[in-house]
Amino acid sequence: MSTLYKRIEDLCRTKDVNISQMCASAGITRGAMTDFKMGRTKTLSASTLTKIADYFDVTVDYLLTGMENDQTVSTMNLYGLDPVKDAGYFSIMAEAKQDGISQEDLAVVLDFFKRARREDEENLKKKDK
Repeated sequence: MSTLYKRIEDLCRTKDVNISQMCASAGITRGAMTDFKMGRTKTLSASTLTKIADYFDVTVDYLLTGMENDQTVSTMNLYGLDPVKDAGYFSIMAEAKQDGISQEDLAVVLDFFKRARREDEENLKKKDK
């Protein structure tokens, strides 16, 4: 279960409602939340996140990162990320942290994918010649 889903559950407990009640009141489908909880979908749409944030009177940034808007936006800007389009990156990082994956492990994985991409690009260039 993702950190985002757990954060939504925590907000439900705070408001003394269950997920089904929140979905009905916020105008989102219970199926979308079930799919997200079970891992059949990896993230929620921007529209769904906005409805949930509005229901709980928090920011979408808080839902995704547990941080308030100013902290999130400044961090995202530092790395050249768009707070709306790239919010999924923070969700992935939060889930990795929740699962006990260290920053060093993430760096190794990122390095692997960078090398693989470079090799693919070099192989494509060789084929084009």
